[in-house]
Amino acid sequence: MTIFSDLEPDKPYGAEAMVAPPICSCRRQIVRFGFETCERCYQDGETKRKEAERLRRAKYPRTPEQVRRDIARSHLHTYIKRGKALKRPCEICGNAKSHPYHADYAKPLEVRWRCHSHRNDSPSARDLI
Repeated sequence: MTIFSDLEPDKPYGAEAMVAPPICSCRRQIVRFGFETCERCYQDGETKRKEAERLRRAKYPRTPEQVRRDIARSHLHTYIKRGKALKRPCEICGNAKSHPYHADYAKPLEVRWRCHSHRNDSPSARDLI
């Protein structure tokens, strides 16, 4: 009879001792826990994804309005991350899971906080402020 105190904590036992190390499709051993590819294949995939994104951006450039929107969102999230702005609950129901909505992208810190169910309650998203 095995007593748990007799087992060595660093050595696997039972079914864990028989599990082979995971292998990537390129036949290298996967050493990163929770990943399905080895480090080399992961880096190759990242390079391919970045190239595909670059080609897509060249084919479908963003409009000036999309650029302004992205900059406003980025500014707000940077302020939140640094603690200079606070996430607030929904202004209608008080739900803690709320998202910021900009009425004017030129003012990135002036937002209305709405939850998913109240995001479209105003006649126009631009009339929020």
